[in-house]
Amino acid sequence: MKKNTVFLILVFLITNLVSSQESCYNLDFETGTLIGWEGGTGVCCPVDVLNFGIVRNRHTIMKGKGVDANTCDKISVVAPGGLYSARLGNDNIGKEVETLSYTLDVTEANALFIYKYAVVLQDPGHKPEEQPYFKVSVFNENRELIDPLCGSYNVIATSNLPGFEKCTTNSVVYKDWTTVGLNLSAYIGKNIIIEFETGDCALGGHYGYAYVEAYCSSLKINATYCANANGTILSAPIGFAYLWETGETTQTIKIDNPINGKKYACQLTSATGCKVDISTLITFQEPIINFDTTGNCDNSDTGFINTTSNTDNTTNSFHWDFGDGTTSDLENPKHQFASKGDYNVRFSFSNSLGCSYSITKTIKINPNPAPHLSDGLICLDSSGKVVQAYTLDTGLPSDGFTFRWFLNGKLLADATENTYDTTQSGKYSVTVINKDSYCSGEALATVESFLMPSDIILKQSDAFADSSFVNVEVIGGTGPFQYQLDNNSFQDSNVFRDLSFGEHLITVKDSSNCTLISKPITILGYPKFFTPNNDGYNDYWNIPNYKNFFQAQISIFDRYGKLIKEITPRDLGWDGYHNGNLMPATDYWFTLNYKEKDLNGESISKFFKSHFSLKR
Repeated sequence: MKKNTVFLILVFLITNLVSSQESCYNLDFETGTLIGWEGGTGVCCPVDVLNFGIVRNRHTIMKGKGVDANTCDKISVVAPGGLYSARLGNDNIGKEVETLSYTLDVTEANALFIYKYAVVLQDPGHKPEEQPYFKVSVFNENRELIDPLCGSYNVIATSNLPGFEKCTTNSVVYKDWTTVGLNLSAYIGKNIIIEFETGDCALGGHYGYAYVEAYCSSLKINATYCANANGTILSAPIGFAYLWETGETTQTIKIDNPINGKKYACQLTSATGCKVDISTLITFQEPIINFDTTGNCDNSDTGFINTTSNTDNTTNSFHWDFGDGTTSDLENPKHQFASKGDYNVRFSFSNSLGCSYSITKTIKINPNPAPHLSDGLICLDSSGKVVQAYTLDTGLPSDGFTFRWFLNGKLLADATENTYDTTQSGKYSVTVINKDSYCSGEALATVESFLMPSDIILKQSDAFADSSFVNVEVIGGTGPFQYQLDNNSFQDSNVFRDLSFGEHLITVKDSSNCTLISKPITILGYPKFFTPNNDGYNDYWNIPNYKNFFQAQISIFDRYGKLIKEITPRDLGWDGYHNGNLMPATDYWFTLNYKEKDLNGESISKFFKSHFSLKR
């Protein structure tokens, strides 16, 4: 292969620090979320992390070009050149402790772990163990510190801290963004845990917090070569001090007339003083242009990440055509598409060494989950005990999604399903994440509590009244109420009239459908006629055997006052015969002696007299 037609492959691309989605996904919060990170909260001192999970305002995604007011507007909330960071902690006081950790499966491609931090600490002048602090720890799988000298950092608020400045208006000491590189090559094939920790002062009167970012790469030197170029650009990983075998001390150097097959070495020294030697073998090969995307979701930014060789070692130019009529000249832009669907995105790259290429890829913009929550009510009895919970339903299937529920902004750690049964009033929200696309959606609902009535009182017409009625009185609760007789429709009126004699069921419900109280009632009455013709219908006359007057005695007389028959409600009744003779069709009189219970449950004796007809 001729020298003027071949190229040196870029061994490593520093801007492609998150190309390994399996082990470095969202390590630098490129999706604008905390997915992949584990949070914790607790108190000090001593430090006690009590709860695990991401907590709003304690683990916060930062973006944009804002500055921190507590540092006299000196520190940017996002590291220079970055798009996002995470703020760990806040400027509230109260002995708060926060942790944020990431588990990394170490490979050759990510054996260099690089983190950035900016620290903000109030200096109240307490004992060292009582001061606000910031801490970085790197653990193995057994939570044992690895290489404490190189991998850990611990700073306690105090005056004249090396590398710190002071904001005199609020007793804050702060350190601007610092980059630290950590060699993890000894842990390839294992997991390591990087953990950031912030804490307020032990007396609860002063705060400490920090901004963090991280990414990973391989521990190799980048090299760039293009046709007709007279040199090769070598670039070491960011985050170190450098000593090349040529004696140069910059991160990037140029080698004139590079030799194919020659190895070039560089010694890296971390901010903690640890050293590691790396090298690269120059090989002329054809470069590969490519790009990755993150956050391919509707109504949100899609991140485009240049993964092409030759892009970080020279002066480069970039051009993106997003396939929807818009373009960008940034290396790693973000773009929001107007709607979901497929887009043909063309990426072009060129550098000062003469490399120029382009590639077109079809990008799928996925729909966001669309959960829906409805406001609801929790039903309480007169003592305040929950008798009917409310189910919040997202309307989405449980498979394929991750559900995170919040009450008044606080994460409900035990709520992970597509529905949630709540027994507490408040403002609820749910965040739903698609497990395949990582697209997310949110829904809100308000749940209120409702106090139910304690009882109902039934006031009815007198026994055997010609026109019967029932008046329903509700005790306690909040109306309006609706009323039902037997299985009929509910009505707004609390009065039922012209009821048939016999047993009935009265039911009351409130407007919230919380209350459903039912009580039986008996309307005392008697048949006005009977037809003893042996047809199986109305062959006997009797008063129904009502439960509240089992002791009743019924006497039947003819029109002249002659006693014809004595019966009880428990009997079959009178069949129309007297002394074996069928009595004529006419009116007959009866008396009823019975006992009935009053409102206090006491039995009282009553008497009733009326008449009925025998018909043929």
